[in-house]
Amino acid sequence: MNRFSKEIAVWDLLAIEDRINNVKVPEQWLTDKEYYGKVVPATVECKKLTFQVCKKLYKENGLYPMLVLPTVECGIFLTYTKNNREMDVEVYNDLGIAAVVADEEKKKILYSEDIVDMNFDECLRVLSIPKLESLGEKV
Repeated sequence: MNRFSKEIAVWDLLAIEDRINNVKVPEQWLTDKEYYGKVVPATVECKKLTFQVCKKLYKENGLYPMLVLPTVECGIFLTYTKNNREMDVEVYNDLGIAAVVADEEKKKILYSEDIVDMNFDECLRVLSIPKLESLGEKV
């Protein structure tokens, strides 16, 4: 990887981290009867883990989250798309991680699992994402 590519990677990761750190629960969720008392913002620990997930998927597979949003399940929601398929990842305040891979054209869930030890291998296989040459520790 050339120096220019590493600089882009650093900027991409900084942008991802900024998006995660600025995730805010909509005011409506905090006051609406349906959600009142059930929804809390993502914790600092949840945001850190979410960034580690994003960093891993970016560095190892070249995936950049299309969406970074709060969830009503008290965490952060990420969406990755590739080849008409979508992988949604949720990182919860209890630091659990879940992922779902769906075929967007057929509107069909292809695979889902609770992620253990940051192992997304099966999700990525279903998403049809090869592993990239690592960007290295400098990124």
